[in-house]
Amino acid sequence: MTSLPPLEVAGIRFTISAACYLPLMVAALRVPSVRADLRALFVVGVVGITGYNLPATIGLRHVPAGTAGLLIATEPVWIAVIASAVRRRPPARRVLAGLGISAAGAIALVGDQAHTLPATIGARFLAGSGLILFGAFMWGIYTVALQPLTERHGSLATSALTCVLGSLPMVFLLPFVLPSGRAVDGREAVLLVCLAVGSTVGATIMWTHGVAELGPERAGVFLNLVPVVSVLAAAAFLGERIGAATVVGGAAVLAGVTLASTARTPAAAATRVPAGDPDRAAGRADAARPRPAPPPPP
Repeated sequence: MTSLPPLEVAGIRFTISAACYLPLMVAALRVPSVRADLRALFVVGVVGITGYNLPATIGLRHVPAGTAGLLIATEPVWIAVIASAVRRRPPARRVLAGLGISAAGAIALVGDQAHTLPATIGARFLAGSGLILFGAFMWGIYTVALQPLTERHGSLATSALTCVLGSLPMVFLLPFVLPSGRAVDGREAVLLVCLAVGSTVGATIMWTHGVAELGPERAGVFLNLVPVVSVLAAAAFLGERIGAATVVGGAAVLAGVTLASTARTPAAAATRVPAGDPDRAAGRADAARPRPAPPPPP
């Protein structure tokens, strides 16, 4: 789909995903506590859905898929650092060391590839890499902000609302970017549907559920699989070469991410709700309250 403008790809993709989510969103909006949290759900959704996907979609036009996967692999470190800032505790030494190592690996990876490109292409490569890293940072904010929302509303309602509300900026841009000069062919239509249903609806529900179950830092560890899959898939399906710089820089990114992600984190809240609706959250909170002692037998 490289012949389609990135805004058009993002707009069509999230229009389809919003349509898929509408039944869940309508059901969730019947709950008063959800309606009271709409502003927070909108802000978190825009940060994670538009704030991550739009820069990443644009950046991928100028960065090989394998390299992009390695840059996205910094997400667990951002999650750990942001979570520490929210808790008002400095990051653990392992987190800081991991951030430094992964940042060095990303800089080495991007710098080496940009150096081998012509000046005009190299500038676009650097800009695209910066956009992808910015998107990874925004996804870190989104992941940390998800946890309290899922505790109150459940993972399905939170996924539906943050995805639909967060994609509104891209959907509103769609009428202005659709005239790309040609119609979307059948192959591109299938890919767009797969992106919307699989990579957006399905992946967002599973990710939100994982954050609710494990907490942001532990869930972030699984993002280490992204660069492995992206590099191998790019080599297998796109013919991208796996060079020495990719191996060394990627190894540094993964080493730093692993070091930071395995740092000890504070215990998760005992009242975390893995999935479902707000009634389950209310029930869990009621169960956590102390009960009065039963009266003595007569």
